[in-house]
Amino acid sequence: MKRVRRLLVIGCLWLPLIALARPETVPTVSLEPAQQQWLDTHRSLRVGLVLQAPYAQFDRRLQQLYGANVELVSSLAQVLRLDLTWRNFTDQASLEHALQAGEIDFAPGLTQTPASLRLWLFSDPYMRVPQLVVGPRTGTMAVELETLGAEQRVAVRMPSQLADYLRGNYSNLNLQGVPSEREALQLVVGGQASFAVLDEAQLSRLSRESEFGELAVVGDIGLPQLLRIGSRRDWPLLADVLERGLQAAVVRAGHPGVAASAAAPTGAQPAGHARKPGGAASA
Repeated sequence: MKRVRRLLVIGCLWLPLIALARPETVPTVSLEPAQQQWLDTHRSLRVGLVLQAPYAQFDRRLQQLYGANVELVSSLAQVLRLDLTWRNFTDQASLEHALQAGEIDFAPGLTQTPASLRLWLFSDPYMRVPQLVVGPRTGTMAVELETLGAEQRVAVRMPSQLADYLRGNYSNLNLQGVPSEREALQLVVGGQASFAVLDEAQLSRLSRESEFGELAVVGDIGLPQLLRIGSRRDWPLLADVLERGLQAAVVRAGHPGVAASAAAPTGAQPAGHARKPGGAASA
């Protein structure tokens, strides 16, 4: 009888461990018959990725990609059972050139514009990123861009869609183009610019540095950046399949928004070290 009790106790101790060991449930994706048939013959896809912190970065030591967009696409690959080959690009122009050359099938982290609609089929937005005005913390007060004069220089990364928007909608602004968001903030710290405009994700990343501790958010331009997945226009069924999968992937990942994007590598590797995230490398 004592032995039976001991076995029962051991069994009770093991049950929670067995439950924890169960594989994570992957959401099912409901596809139309034509979409499912297309997917069954196109599970190997090429994804293009513009390297820009914190959305997508490359860990040279581990030879792995990580970031909010990498996490999202990795979840998308799992729910749709895709075998992905990753290709990295330094800028949007290089990504679009690869698309036109037939070298990639889809890409995350894109914004929809009249020009980009001629190149891509877009998903619904999966992330909303506010665009913020940053200035000195001392004497902080709300700033409206339309009230700024020519003597107040505004730093912004160029080229960028944000800079194009500011130039097209605020003719009063004295814009100072810089290569990066970091340099935009540095101009404000050094007194060479009155304000900087950048997205919340970049500010969240850079504001952890002591160099920018005396800066504060003083405004919002009122036009959030809406990130989408873009896919090649000659495969409309791919766009449909990605949209269905994206809905499930966002729910599965509990996507927190770029301000809280992961800092740890996810295991995705670029072309040349191409592999399905979490799987073995392939040629």
